[in-house]
Amino acid sequence: MAEAYYNAASGNWSTAANWKGGTLGDGNLPQSGDDVYANGKTVTIDQDITVASLRTTAGTTAVAGGSFTVSTGGRTLTVNSQITAGTTTCLTFSAASGNTLNINGSGLTVNGSAGTSSRFGITVTSTGTLNITANAVGGGAVSCSGINNNSTGVVNLTGNATGGSAASCFGVGNNSTGTITVSGSVTGGSNASAHGIYVGTGTATIGSAVSSATVGAATVTSGTLNVSGNVTGGAQTVVQISGAGSINVTGNVTGGTASAMYGILSQAGSTIVVSGNVTGGSASGAHGINNTSTGSVQISGTCTGGSFANAYAVNNGSTGRVLADGPVTAGTAPAIADSASSAGFVRVTGPITNSTGVNALFVAHLCLVAACDWTIAKAGTPPAYNGTVTIGLKSGGGGGASVLRSSIIQGVKIGRAHV
Repeated sequence: MAEAYYNAASGNWSTAANWKGGTLGDGNLPQSGDDVYANGKTVTIDQDITVASLRTTAGTTAVAGGSFTVSTGGRTLTVNSQITAGTTTCLTFSAASGNTLNINGSGLTVNGSAGTSSRFGITVTSTGTLNITANAVGGGAVSCSGINNNSTGVVNLTGNATGGSAASCFGVGNNSTGTITVSGSVTGGSNASAHGIYVGTGTATIGSAVSSATVGAATVTSGTLNVSGNVTGGAQTVVQISGAGSINVTGNVTGGTASAMYGILSQAGSTIVVSGNVTGGSASGAHGINNTSTGSVQISGTCTGGSFANAYAVNNGSTGRVLADGPVTAGTAPAIADSASSAGFVRVTGPITNSTGVNALFVAHLCLVAACDWTIAKAGTPPAYNGTVTIGLKSGGGGGASVLRSSIIQGVKIGRAHV
């Protein structure tokens, strides 16, 4: 690859006289085989281009720094190798709503800076739309995302988002109220907070399954994350939310393979909606969903306990609520549990199925929305009842809440609740 670099204080890409080096030599525009360096200068890309790479790192001759900017819509950049930040952010898209920048290439990777904090491969600073086919990778210095959406704009990434090697180095970061969509895999990096995706107050959509072999795939504060695919816990929690945002999963959620690692961790007054099944994991406390605060969890599919004794499908550990609108089934662990001192509640539609010696529900506050079948399977003593009963509702439950009718199987212990 030939090294091309800008040699004026600032100016337009189309000014051929400002270029040095490259395939065609001084005074010619960069070509498809050229690695292009800003060389400490401010370069406005005012035409469609095809190059090997864009960089604000240092080259053999070029110095680090400078920037490339696209301030109008209707541009197409074909970059076949990389867009890489050095001491400054590499490419800024600043066009307003209604303007679109298209970036594509053969094997393109967008990289956050490896050495200077808060320097991005690409940043969107206005309300325009960026459509890009590439893989986005976080950098090696603090807060260096591959792609940073810093305003109300739209980022559509066809490719993978991978966290970097330093704190808060996201593959794609949504730091404001904008929207991002990733059609590819989302994977954490090698630092504990280097997630594949970060969602601040905006909205992000992941169009594939997500997992967590090393570092969690996504983190949300008060924004919205939509996942079209399964969320499968591993050695780390896959998705965590720390504010009053929401997570919507169209797919199944499974707890982790390591102790206290979850499919989803909710740490605040958030809303979790799962259109699919939720299953506990295979290690101690590896819940499918761990609701640790005032948030709500709604599940339309089956809740099933995990293969470890306290790996619940859902753990409601504080004052939140769980709405289970499908079957609830014990595994080695109960399907749904809460803290004995919890002021939250669990609402169940049923049917409910215990396994031998394991209650499907281990909760202090239980609400049934309708009569349902409950398979006891010798879940409690006394008495040692084995079979299926229909749990009805007691009229006049008060406050609109349904309560269990005590006349059906008086004295059978269902976790912490009694009928």
